Amino acid sequence: MRLDIFITSAVLGAINGTDLVRALTVMSITAATRFAVITSFDRDHPELRNLSTGVPILRLGDTLEADLDHATAGFEERQVKIA
Repeated sequence: MRLDIFITSAVLGAINGTDLVRALTVMSITAATRFAVITSFDRDHPELRNLSTGVPILRLGDTLEADLDHATAGFEERQVKIA
């Protein structure tokens, strides 16, 4: 099954979410996947400096709903089969 979006936290521990997204975007199997990073950091925070501007930031707080709408814009609806 192809993922619609892969969301990761900016802070993961040994590797940060920015590095994880950068690694996955260059792998052929995940290159076409949409990615987003969820965080309380602003876009200009040093932790996010290596993140492509095309990767949406989902900021925790008042803007989360709008950020999610932006990140998922253009997704086509499809039915989900439950086994």
